[in-house]
Amino acid sequence: MGLREDFLRLLEQDKDFRMAVAGYLGYREILERLDRNERLIARLQRQVAKLQKQVDRMQRQVDKLQEQVAKMQEQVAKMQEQMRKMQEQMDKLLGLYGQLAAEVAAVKTRLDKLEKKVEVTIGTMGRRWGRDLELAVLEIFKEALEERGIEPGRVEKLRFKDVDGRYTGTPGRVFDIDVVARDGGLYAVEVKSYADLEDVEVLHDKIPIVERYYGRKVYKAYLVAVAIEKEAVDRARKLGIEVIYGSTTPD
Repeated sequence: MGLREDFLRLLEQDKDFRMAVAGYLGYREILERLDRNERLIARLQRQVAKLQKQVDRMQRQVDKLQEQVAKMQEQVAKMQEQMRKMQEQMDKLLGLYGQLAAEVAAVKTRLDKLEKKVEVTIGTMGRRWGRDLELAVLEIFKEALEERGIEPGRVEKLRFKDVDGRYTGTPGRVFDIDVVARDGGLYAVEVKSYADLEDVEVLHDKIPIVERYYGRKVYKAYLVAVAIEKEAVDRARKLGIEVIYGSTTPD
């Protein structure tokens, strides 16, 4: 092998020889810089590779977050759809509630009207039944009344509203009692199926009202009752009220 071939082989294989030759030729410093640059580049490449791994890991995290965000967006969309359906149901329920409220109000109005009609009917029937009962009691004691000169058929109901209170002393009071006018005389009659002490007092208080209404004195007052308390009988006699009755009961 010749000298030239040996030289070239050493340049290729022996770094120190190569650097020595480069030094003689003035390239040693350049080669050293290139060598340093190669090491720097290699280190930078390792750093870049490391950064790339970090970037890849961060990208995977970003992808995972994006997936989570996408799922959350789907969940939000589902919730929004559920809320929309619930709102529709609520609107329907409110509409039904309004209809029911209107129907209830209408029913209440009809019930109020019916209640008033019933009250009027019952009041009318009550007054009618009360009057029928009075007539029945008068018929029971017809003979006793006729003995005293009172015909049951001539007993009339006095009923009026004392608008200004001139008769009863109470404006607006409704007053009623049975009266008989015979031979110029005025008789007050109170008819009860059962009479007690209070009924006697009430009749006694009614007498001056009748007198003010007719403008003349009541000749006699009668309390007619199927049954009456014994105490009420005694009280009536003391007040000058004659009692016509069927039986007495204990006080």
